[in-house]
Amino acid sequence: MRAARFGKSTATHTRSGHLLLMMFLGSPRRKVEAEPPIESPEEARRLVSEISDLTERVRRVPGLEEGNVEEIERSEDRILREYSEMNPRKRSRFLRDLGELAATVDSGHKDGILSEKQFRILELMIKKTRMRDFFVARRLLIKFAKPLELKKERDAKLERYRSYHRKLEARGKDLRSEITRMKRVPMPEKSPEDVAAAKNAVEEYNAAAAHALVDFFAHAPCVEAISFALEASSVPELSVPAPKSRESVKELVQALQEEHVKGAFGKENMAKLVEAAAYSEKRLEHFVKDFKWFQRQLQENVGWLSELTAARSGALRIAWPDPAEQVMKRISVIEPFLGRLPRGERAVQALANLRGMLDAGDYEACLRSETVYKSQGEAAVARFRGTLDEDISRHESELANIQRQLAELPGTDKLVARVPARGPAAD
Repeated sequence: MRAARFGKSTATHTRSGHLLLMMFLGSPRRKVEAEPPIESPEEARRLVSEISDLTERVRRVPGLEEGNVEEIERSEDRILREYSEMNPRKRSRFLRDLGELAATVDSGHKDGILSEKQFRILELMIKKTRMRDFFVARRLLIKFAKPLELKKERDAKLERYRSYHRKLEARGKDLRSEITRMKRVPMPEKSPEDVAAAKNAVEEYNAAAAHALVDFFAHAPCVEAISFALEASSVPELSVPAPKSRESVKELVQALQEEHVKGAFGKENMAKLVEAAAYSEKRLEHFVKDFKWFQRQLQENVGWLSELTAARSGALRIAWPDPAEQVMKRISVIEPFLGRLPRGERAVQALANLRGMLDAGDYEACLRSETVYKSQGEAAVARFRGTLDEDISRHESELANIQRQLAELPGTDKLVARVPARGPAAD
């Protein structure tokens, strides 16, 4: 009975001790809050002074600048947290980790990085940890908390300064490249407005030509329209869709010219023929005597006729930015066909305007200018407007200001120079 009470008392004591230890271990270590980036040279200079002061204080603590104190603190903190509830199967690993930590402390002391006072504290901390007196071990470890927070503060400020310094260097590099590029920007021959006007002239012609062709296929008698399309499809520059079989189309034209077919469909447009291709034999018989033969001719060519009437092709179109020589050749081929369209006056006039641009050399000049605008962007526009030199001057002034700042501010490698090796540290 007494044994039972004793066991219960011991268990309660153990749980209380464990709770106390966990409270002592506390929440995860405080993180240094990120500060906003540096916004001005004045702020950078103030930060340089703060970093220098903090670095001087950091170097007063042996092993802190070199990172030994941080390494030891991390290892001990991990051991205290990981083995706070000891599992018998973890004991060998616990002793191994603790042995590695003891070797690190001993090495730091022998190399003169850790002072004698630090060594004695750490040696006692390791001894208490081995005894599993984690409460005392943690109290001994906390002696290094303030110096570590000091170094964290210094390192955070150093990173802010490093980011600002890198940003200045990157901006300076970008400015040098941009100034070099801007000085090499050629003068475009034509203004952006001239280039836009040339492109619009091409589009105006294309719209007018497409309208004239659609209008022709919609109103012209089918024999005339099919004959025109068949002839135009043999000229590659016109881009009129070609039929699968030119012979079949010719047979269809012949059929449409026969009296019994001509009377029914001769005056109809191509859309009516496309519709007739879907007629039933019974319905088609009302219009044509030899309806089966005529139906076969229609069905063989209905795909081509549908493509022509759908106005989806690039027929008679001129593409920007095709070379001037190619466009001139295309115009010379298009003109005779375009003149045959009953209501193609607007397209003919638009094509004449394009020919005028080509004859004057304006079309080619606009093509070359567009190439400059595309490759050089706003700098090319500024070059044409006469404002690029002002932009270059502003960039050069900004670069000179950055170079002046970089000359006045120390580099990060000089700001925190590597600590030279030294003899055994004093207490």
